[in-house]
Amino acid sequence: MKVVFDKMGMVLRKNFLSLMVFELIFRIGTWLAVLPGAAFLLRLSMRVQKMRYITNQNIFRFLSHPMTIVVLLFSVAVIIVLCMLEYGALLICFEYSANNMKINSWEMLLEGLVMLRRMRGRGKTFALVTICLPSINLLMLAAGVVKVQASNYVAERLVMARGGVPILLSVIGVLFILFLVFGFSMALRFLRDDDKKEQEEAAPEAAEISGSVLHKYHRGRFFRNVAYILLWNLIAWGLLLLISAVLICGVSIFIALTPERGYTMLRIIDHGNRVYLCIGFLAGFISTTVNLAGLYSLAHVLEEQKVGRNEMKRRFAEKTKHLHLLHRRVALAIVVTLGILELHMVVRSYMTGDYNLSDMMTGVAVTAHRGASKYAPENTLEALELAMDQYADYAEIDVQESSDGVLFLLHDMSTLRTCDRAVVAYTKTYEELLELDASAGKKGYSDVRIPTLEDAILMCRGQIKLNIEIKTNARTPDVVDKTVAMIEDLDFVNQCVVTCTDLKYLERVKELNPDIKTGQILKVTIGDVPQSDAIDFLSMKYTNVTEHLVERAHECGMEVHVWTVNDLNSMKEMTAIGVDNIITDDAPTAKQIAHGERLGEGLLSILRSMVKQVEK
Repeated sequence: MKVVFDKMGMVLRKNFLSLMVFELIFRIGTWLAVLPGAAFLLRLSMRVQKMRYITNQNIFRFLSHPMTIVVLLFSVAVIIVLCMLEYGALLICFEYSANNMKINSWEMLLEGLVMLRRMRGRGKTFALVTICLPSINLLMLAAGVVKVQASNYVAERLVMARGGVPILLSVIGVLFILFLVFGFSMALRFLRDDDKKEQEEAAPEAAEISGSVLHKYHRGRFFRNVAYILLWNLIAWGLLLLISAVLICGVSIFIALTPERGYTMLRIIDHGNRVYLCIGFLAGFISTTVNLAGLYSLAHVLEEQKVGRNEMKRRFAEKTKHLHLLHRRVALAIVVTLGILELHMVVRSYMTGDYNLSDMMTGVAVTAHRGASKYAPENTLEALELAMDQYADYAEIDVQESSDGVLFLLHDMSTLRTCDRAVVAYTKTYEELLELDASAGKKGYSDVRIPTLEDAILMCRGQIKLNIEIKTNARTPDVVDKTVAMIEDLDFVNQCVVTCTDLKYLERVKELNPDIKTGQILKVTIGDVPQSDAIDFLSMKYTNVTEHLVERAHECGMEVHVWTVNDLNSMKEMTAIGVDNIITDDAPTAKQIAHGERLGEGLLSILRSMVKQVEK
């Protein structure tokens, strides 16, 4: 056992810095590239199935559709190819370390590309890597399954069913055993098969003898090898817990020592989500690196004991010679091209909102009603900026059109309630509206101006999503067309929703751009929920919303947004019955209730307690 772990320590230490740099760049780069693509494919599948949203009630129907299955299979294939590239680069790094040689992260990537090219056409290798993926990424899978709402819903359904608990526990136990024993056994076989193929090219007879002896040696020590695997995974778990504890302590100290920014609890929740993402990243890095290093060391020790160290060095020299078959300048061109495309995709996705998958699968969102209107003048840039500071998911605004065709933010037809003097807003030019003070008597605010819709979008793009409520009247019939045109011109389609009380205006929005999400504002609902191709979600007064109505809307593939929820008990009730979005004047309180639950009480409680201790 000591020999294996000594070898494992050596292959990790020798090129550790290169290993860290490669993993950091590779994982972040592939994640930023894959996320927009996954979002596009999921939306394409939803569009084919005529689904507006994925909810708990329609998740099984969505997953069982042929289009979704094709998308998932394609996604899995892409992930496997990326993992083969990563594993190839890591194995090459371990090869260099085992032979006491240095390699940098750039060379790791190039050698990984070479190995990926050499694996072309090897169906067995592809299948073996597929089998090994869950095992090698066990820590990351565990973290992801706990976080994703859909998996939690499936688990809840199993638990609630008769005999569901034993079934769930049995499934988890069987999967765990299969992942560890079968998956890692296949990984060992993969490592040996790769070496065996290289040996066959150089010396077929020697390869046959070596493979036979090695198979016999491994077969006689199967349970010992499984013990190795369990032990280094326990070490990996311990390392992850230790690093996570240090990370949580650091974040807690940072929050406690910077109290001047305010909203301590919201900062705990926001930073808590970042901590969870970091822990997930660390889980993937530690799990992959430790397991591959352990498997490589185990296979290396087993083979070295049978063929000798000199033979192993000769094979390494032969292998590295073959690895340079792909010209480095070609590999460099591929990497640079992919890098430019990825950078373009990431920047565009960030600006348009395509990168965000969380809305499809996570819990209750919070919308700041007319911006942070409890604390700042409503429908102003100041209110929108404060809504961002309060970590709201959306800000709701009201849009009208001035007499000279400018789209501006205002709820009432008259400025009597929100400005220093009363005028009928849509009868005035925007220049005339700019003469008004929209501070609405809010303490600490003065000389506040009515903003344009363009100003609001430019401020919020990439920072917070907008719920744009269109106010219409007979004098401004083209307000819908102008609003849609502005949303398109500013690449804001995926960062906003459009709402209105009148269904015909929503139909016009869909006619102009079917990709814009629309919601009908309903003050009263009698009978079944309204259904129309122009309605993606319902926006309703919270006192009229029941659990049955929410379930029925979800069955129809629609979300339910509720307004205006300002007291604590009503927020808890709306969260409990499963609404999708709480529109409120008090976004900080709603955020604590809705997003605190999403983050999870365990991590949230730890951060809260540590911040209090540091503050003392």
